[in-house]
Amino acid sequence: MDNSKDELYVELRDDFFDDETIIALESLPNGYLYINILMQMYLISLRSEGKIKNNAVNLSYMTEESNENVETAIKIFIDFGIIKIMGDGVIDMMPDDGKLKELVWLKTKDTIG
Repeated sequence: MDNSKDELYVELRDDFFDDETIIALESLPNGYLYINILMQMYLISLRSEGKIKNNAVNLSYMTEESNENVETAIKIFIDFGIIKIMGDGVIDMMPDDGKLKELVWLKTKDTIG
């Protein structure tokens, strides 16, 4: 690992997969795929304080998933109240009223502990 780069982490509460939103997401056709996309989106958002400035086409390239799967996942995440699309098109992965706000934290090495 390049020590000159910041170390960034996604921290999940230990009951993350017991949450009703995650259980509902898992129960969908391709639910496990959508959870994988969600986790990748959290990781992508780390360097920009929980925001993603890329569109679905770029995200499909970054996650190595089809554009259709990424677009569907984003729509589901919005419908489930997990993410929000801001006025400028930026994806807010950690909206103040987000369903998973209390289950997921984006951290730097300095905030671990």
